[in-house]
Amino acid sequence: MMSWMKKVSSIGLVVVLMATLLMSFPFVSAKPPGACEPWPECKDGGGDEGPPANPAIAYQGRHRGWNVLMVMNADGSHKTPIHTQADGIPSWSPDGKSIAFQSFSGLWAINVTVVEGKPQGSNLTELLHEAGYWCTPAWSPAGDEIAFAEGPIESPPSGPISISIIPATGGTPEVLYSAPSGHKVRYPAWSGDAKRIAFVEWDPSAGALRTNTIKMLTQDENGYWDVTVVYEGEPGLRIRYLDWARTKDVLAYSTTLYMSPGENVYTLDLSQGSSPILVTEGRSPSWSPDDAKLVFDVKGDVMTIDLTSGETQTLAKRGIYLDWRR
Repeated sequence: MMSWMKKVSSIGLVVVLMATLLMSFPFVSAKPPGACEPWPECKDGGGDEGPPANPAIAYQGRHRGWNVLMVMNADGSHKTPIHTQADGIPSWSPDGKSIAFQSFSGLWAINVTVVEGKPQGSNLTELLHEAGYWCTPAWSPAGDEIAFAEGPIESPPSGPISISIIPATGGTPEVLYSAPSGHKVRYPAWSGDAKRIAFVEWDPSAGALRTNTIKMLTQDENGYWDVTVVYEGEPGLRIRYLDWARTKDVLAYSTTLYMSPGENVYTLDLSQGSSPILVTEGRSPSWSPDDAKLVFDVKGDVMTIDLTSGETQTLAKRGIYLDWRR
């Protein structure tokens, strides 16, 4: 009898200890909440102390399998979720009031406002229902158009095959460039004068020896777009995540060997050629408005590098796919 009572007492003690342990951990919902407080990457309060600094940084956060569109100050403070489902690289409008992004296969835009000191997403608008997978939108510096890589909706997805533009308010897209049969395109990036669009093209059939080429669309005085090759990478080296500097003809991009996890950040001066490695183990670079810094992610950490001093700073955890507001 005593043995049985001791066993019951032991079980009760274990239950009490487990309950105490569970209560010591914050509850985290399986769905993204509307505020930052339960999230480790938002522990600084979610922006309720003031609006995001101008310029702010948009990026894709991650929470329990959800891709969440986030906005934070340029110093990494006030991290705030703007929308609970976003995929790939977001793109700020030049006036800093809206963000274009991909959600599933559609192209969307959302306004970013500050209500009682806290950034909020509002007026969610679907610009194009089926833009294709990996559409990587890029808002024109002129503000009236959004460029994106477009492809057929297939299962499994085959990737984008054309560079198109669509009015920033939505509507019918216009195809500017269609890749040769079998080729893929991605990562459009506008020049500061909004008259040129750089992008990456490759032939997947070449496998590990495929060559990534940076091409450029240039609009002439009659409004037509001509395409030229501006850079050809080494065989087997994938070029990804183009971003054009705001004030000069320099592209930032990252590269990785085919089927390799490592990635490095470079710049490409269109008049002088590619730079040595700026950042090892970095990807998805985006220029600061004054072109003095780059923001990038390293294995899920959001960081910046000062291009003059080489000094780096970590801004956030669990963040990828970045765009620094102009």
